[in-house]
Amino acid sequence: MVITSSEMAEQLFRLAGPARAGTLQCLLYCVPHPRIAERLQALGATRIVTTRADDDALVAGLREWFSRHP
Repeated sequence: MVITSSEMAEQLFRLAGPARAGTLQCLLYCVPHPRIAERLQALGATRIVTTRADDDALVAGLREWFSRHP
């Protein structure tokens, strides 16, 4: 899932509620800034790829992640 702001991460978890938090914590997140990654970690997410904010960087980051985690 691509998350582009800390606020978006917070809203996602808030809207999902406690019953679905575990599911959200297991997803793979791709984020364009370390602060967003930190917020997701605070919400319990464990699989986070941090890249630059452009499309090419996003694709490269995901390719790298999946090459290490087949």
